[in-house]
Amino acid sequence: MKQYVKGDFEEQHGYSRAVCTSGQGRTVYLAGFGCPYAPDGRSLRDDVEAQVRGTVAEIGRVLEGLGGGLPDLVDATVFVTDLNQAERLVQEWARAIGGDYPAGTLVQVEALAMPEMLVEVKGVAVIDG
Repeated sequence: MKQYVKGDFEEQHGYSRAVCTSGQGRTVYLAGFGCPYAPDGRSLRDDVEAQVRGTVAEIGRVLEGLGGGLPDLVDATVFVTDLNQAERLVQEWARAIGGDYPAGTLVQVEALAMPEMLVEVKGVAVIDG
């Protein structure tokens, strides 16, 4: 079971202040995920929304392969290279994640693993059962 603690501000920005889990779930520690290229190989260097969508989709695929899904994500650290894109990023994040947002932290960094990357997400999920 998961309990989400969030107010209006958190709801508008796609994260929860805290997520409490209980029960016999499995904990999954997710390494950093990014999506600098579209499936056709095209660079997404200038498209933060597409990078967020691709990153969240890949996290979802990994969690599904482990018997869970995006609702099981309880904590996410989002690294960005440009906080000027934060509003667009959090709006897309909220759409991609859905209503039960993980606890979250947004951090600006100078660079990520690849020059094309604008966003990288690492997190923790708890898969019930």
